[in-house]
Amino acid sequence: MHVTKVNAAAFVLLGASTLTQAAGNQTNFVQTIQDEALGALKKAEPNAVRNRNSTCTLETAGVRRNWDDLDADQRKEYISAVKCLLSSPSRTDPALNTGARVRYDDFAAQHINQTMSVHVTGNFLTWHRHYVWSYEQALRNECGYSGYLPYWNWFSHQDDLRKSPVFDGSETSMGSDGLFVPHNGSIGSAGLHIPSGLGGGCIATGPFANLSANLGPVQPQQDGIVGVGTADKLRYNPHCVKRDLSSWLATRIYTEDAFLNATVRDTASDIASFQSEIDSQSAGLPGIHAGGHQTISGSNSDLYSGVVDPAFYLHHTMVDRMYWLWQALHYSQAKTISGTITFGNSPPSRNATLEDIIELPFLGVKPATLGSLLDTLDGPYCYIYA
Repeated sequence: MHVTKVNAAAFVLLGASTLTQAAGNQTNFVQTIQDEALGALKKAEPNAVRNRNSTCTLETAGVRRNWDDLDADQRKEYISAVKCLLSSPSRTDPALNTGARVRYDDFAAQHINQTMSVHVTGNFLTWHRHYVWSYEQALRNECGYSGYLPYWNWFSHQDDLRKSPVFDGSETSMGSDGLFVPHNGSIGSAGLHIPSGLGGGCIATGPFANLSANLGPVQPQQDGIVGVGTADKLRYNPHCVKRDLSSWLATRIYTEDAFLNATVRDTASDIASFQSEIDSQSAGLPGIHAGGHQTISGSNSDLYSGVVDPAFYLHHTMVDRMYWLWQALHYSQAKTISGTITFGNSPPSRNATLEDIIELPFLGVKPATLGSLLDTLDGPYCYIYA
C-alpha cells in the first residue's frame, strides 16, 4: 500500500489548542477543533475558490448539524422524510435487487452488495461520503426535506445513551433502544466480546418503533440474531430492526483522546494513520467507526446490512464529519488517499487511485471519480459541518 497525492493549497498544520467554552451541545474539545477547522478553511478559501469546478463557497454551503442542536420541528421534518423513503416504492430492477420493496431498500441493497469492496479499502471514506450524500439528496429531492443530514455526536451522552436525543425514544428521536431480550452480547472487531445491554430486540418506542426491514441480516454479530448469509444476501427477508445500546462500549471508545488522536495529534499525521485511528483496534477495543455500529448493536452489528437501521446514516455522517475535520486541519494532504481495493487487502490487490470510479447503480446516481469526491465544497458537493 502507498499514499497517493495530488496538489492542494498548503497551510500551516494546526495543533490542539487550549479548550474553550462549548457552543450548543458540543463537548468543549470537539467544539475547539470544529472552530479550528472552519478557521483553516476560511484561510484557504481565496485560493480554493479559484481552483474549484463549482460555484460553491463557504457562505453558500449547506450545513450539516448535530442532531442535539436541531429543534423539534427540524427533527420531525427529518423523521418524516426518512419515513417517506420507507414507504415510497423501490426504483431498482427486481431481477437484480430481489428483496427491495421500498426506496429505502435501494440504499440498503447498495451497501450490502458492495460491502467487501468499500470497507478497509482506499475508497472507504469517499464511497461512504458519496453514499450518505446520495441518501441526503433522495431525502431532499424525493421527499421534500429542506435540511441537510444531521449527525450523531459520539462524544455526548456516552454514559447513558438512552438519554441521548438520538436514542431517547421520544417523538423527536431516531427511536429508542430495543426491547429487552436476554442474550449473550455481541462480537465486535477482532473477536472483542461486548456485554449485552438492556435491549437486544425490536426498537421499543419512538418514531421507528417496531420498524420492519426487508433485507438482511447477512452476518450479524449480536447473539441470537440469525443471518441469511452472503450467498443470497439480497433476498426478501422481512424482520424488525433491533438495537442493544452499549454505554459500556461508548464510554471506552468515545473519549477526548480518541477524538484528538484522530484529528490533530501525530497519531493522524497522514491519511493512512487517520484511517487507522478511526478503524483499527486498540487496547482490545474497536475504532470509532466500527465501534459506533457496535455501540448501537442489534441490526447495526452487521457489517453488510446495518444500514437497515435509520441511525446508520447519523453515525456515518459523523464519520464523514471526522474526515472533514481531518481534511480541514491537514489541508495540504486533504486530497490524498491510502489503501487498496479489497477488504483489508485480502486478497492482495492494487492500490486505489484518484481515477477509480465510484458507482451506486441501485440509487440512480451518476458515476464519479474518487478524486472528484475529496472536497465537500467541490464536485457534486456543497456542504460543511457545524
